[in-house]
Amino acid sequence: MMKLGSFHFSVKTASYNKLQRKTSMRWAKNEPFGGGQSLQFLGQGEDSISLDGVIFPYYQGGLDQVDTMRKIAQEGKPLLLADDSKVHEYWVIEEVTETQSKFIGQTPQKIEFNLRLLYYGTDIQNQKQ
Repeated sequence: MMKLGSFHFSVKTASYNKLQRKTSMRWAKNEPFGGGQSLQFLGQGEDSISLDGVIFPYYQGGLDQVDTMRKIAQEGKPLLLADDSKVHEYWVIEEVTETQSKFIGQTPQKIEFNLRLLYYGTDIQNQKQ
């Protein structure tokens, strides 16, 4: 499926079933004297990807898949995003959301997750260590 840094999305780990990409543009409103309005294009704004998926921990992958995503996110480093056909440059994990359900005792049998990624760019050479 896809790889984000060292994390592999697959049926054997965390499988995403929905990928949503949002690219915004920046526009400034100019209100000239005398009324009316015009817009000025300021360039591309934020580019984000939202991955929704599900994990069945006792089928494959275990209970720690979302914790692994959190640990990777907490490193605060840009991660190379790639799939079978393309390298999608560097992204950062902005947010990890988890929903547990279908409990047997206190153990979830189903874990739904959402990752929100923000586009970092192509060059990580200038990143502070």
